[in-house]
Amino acid sequence: MKTLFKVKQFIVSNNLVKEKDRVLLAISGGPDSMALLNIMKDLSSIIGFEIGVAHIDHKIRINSHKDFEFVESECNRYGIPFFGRDIYLFDGNKKERKSLEQKAREHRYAALISIANEYGYNLIATGHTKSDQAETILMRIITGASIKSLSGILAFRDERIIRPLLILGRDEIMDYVKAHNIKFIEDITNRDKKYLRNRVRLDLIPFIRKGFNPNIEDALALLAEDAHAIRRLIYSSLSDCLNLVRYDEGHNIATFGKEVFKRVPSELQRYFLLDIISNIGMDKRIDSDNLRCAIDFIRQAQGSGYYRLSSELVVRFEYGNVKIGHMPDIKQIEADLEGFEPILVQRIGRYKIPWSDIELKVENGINKDERYPYIVISRDKFDFPFVIRVFKEGDKIYSSYYRQDVKLKKIFINKKIPLRIRRVLPILVAQDEILFVPGVIRSGIGKSEVGDRSITFTFYNFESDLAKYLGPYNEMNILEDK
Repeated sequence: MKTLFKVKQFIVSNNLVKEKDRVLLAISGGPDSMALLNIMKDLSSIIGFEIGVAHIDHKIRINSHKDFEFVESECNRYGIPFFGRDIYLFDGNKKERKSLEQKAREHRYAALISIANEYGYNLIATGHTKSDQAETILMRIITGASIKSLSGILAFRDERIIRPLLILGRDEIMDYVKAHNIKFIEDITNRDKKYLRNRVRLDLIPFIRKGFNPNIEDALALLAEDAHAIRRLIYSSLSDCLNLVRYDEGHNIATFGKEVFKRVPSELQRYFLLDIISNIGMDKRIDSDNLRCAIDFIRQAQGSGYYRLSSELVVRFEYGNVKIGHMPDIKQIEADLEGFEPILVQRIGRYKIPWSDIELKVENGINKDERYPYIVISRDKFDFPFVIRVFKEGDKIYSSYYRQDVKLKKIFINKKIPLRIRRVLPILVAQDEILFVPGVIRSGIGKSEVGDRSITFTFYNFESDLAKYLGPYNEMNILEDK
């Protein structure tokens, strides 16, 4: 009864479960989860909530179906609703960088949430214990910890996931299981020391408990509570600025203004970035030196540029806005473009720009469509073949307003066109003369006049990220001074 009362007090003090809640128990068949099943079964009649059981078979072990059958039979014996689900972790994706443990965890929680939604359970309970908490904190200290990661396993997460047994250590769990003759299955993979968690559990914690602190689990649990309290204080002070961060539809890229970043206290800027990085799905530890460099880069950034935070993550600055996400850097873009030859335009027709989704339509005569970037060229001045290529350093175009050649780079800078977009814009060339940069500038030469034979070049399918930088063709702002 002592253990039951202890868990009940933990549930009540943390407001984990209320009367009439419907709780789906995640049961693997191991001692922790079978203790959870029996404790929650007894507490359901005391507090007044309903329970059901979900078992997820990862299909990793050959005999994993026996775990499935065991949990199902125990539920039938108790008269508890049982929901089994198989998941398959091997999809043939060789580029997948996630560990097997991470993939299993993500698939398991997705399956649990799916079952809960389908059968009307508002809460999902897992069998994590104080011992699991201690292992998690030590693992994060070993691999690199932040205040956020030191919060460890939370008793209540995502407004749905609860951990009622976090108050109990593994020794207490085993005493309870033995005292109540509760059957369970031993997972042999829990003794495989190729996994860091198992090495921490089997070697490190016993070593610390014996030689340094017999109450190490309690000490680490208290550290997790303190870290969580500090974390809440930090992120409550950041909430106004974090609410100004915008995410793309796929949650792969985050965007915020440099002015927003400047409003964040300097000592909290790393937490601001870490929260954003976590929200775009980058759960891996970011090197602290790289993070400091990224902060310095944002503070000092002007014009446009980028800093590679990791192999998968880029911080890009574009004229007052900061973007963080899964983006190729400029060197990668340039390397990719080297594989494409310039397009030779030798006749009327349609042409696909291979390094982008942009398409070109070439027509005889004057066919102006103000919805799209176009130019009308005099065939009496320039005729086939024309060439479509990308930007080169030193490129110039003749400006009729300034009556001189102007460097394209200067135009790009003053129109605040980001570096990555400059690299992919198609450039129309004839006889080594640049005639048109769609959406940016038309040359002052080659214009069709009355009586000339004319040809129209129209460019379509500009992506929204590119289109917002295009036009109008106001040449008065292309240079800072004449």
